[in-house]
Amino acid sequence: MPFAASPGVQTDTYNGECRRDFFRVSSRLAIRLTWLTEAEAEELTRELGIPCTESVSLTDKLLEARLTRIENKLDLILKQTGFDVELALSQTEKRAVELSGSGVRLHAPEIYRVGDLVKIQLDLPEECGRTLILLGRVVLGNEVGSVGASSGVALVFHSIRNRDREAIVRHAYEVQRLMLDRTANRSDLR
Repeated sequence: MPFAASPGVQTDTYNGECRRDFFRVSSRLAIRLTWLTEAEAEELTRELGIPCTESVSLTDKLLEARLTRIENKLDLILKQTGFDVELALSQTEKRAVELSGSGVRLHAPEIYRVGDLVKIQLDLPEECGRTLILLGRVVLGNEVGSVGASSGVALVFHSIRNRDREAIVRHAYEVQRLMLDRTANRSDLR
């Protein structure tokens, strides 16, 4: 039985057609994908439905750098005491992604199949250290023998907070603006 969305969370169903509701851009971002069971996906959907009270954003680069150093030291201490600490998303290698307000496409070393539910953690440079957490459903897998296996994995955002979708759209506009600026500067040099 498919799970139902919580109030305040947009859910999308992908029915196989080519959708272009949002502008798609190519970008290099820190992103992490985690497989979820149906129960875990239901729980994440409920969490995404709870209104956010966090309004903290780091605009002070020195403070952000200091907090990152403290976080690294705490992670090192925890690892030495035997705790398995996942690397902070901001410290992971950035990957090339195609991103829009409705989904993401990327190359992934793990095998994803159509229909898999995936927790997506995403860092956008404009969000100053706030990690976006989304629920995605694989619509193009990379399993051996699948169509488009060489092109990676495509996920549609199944559950997403409105403010996270707006942040993604803002990022797409910023990338597009920078590309247009570069194009204009190149034509000025001619």
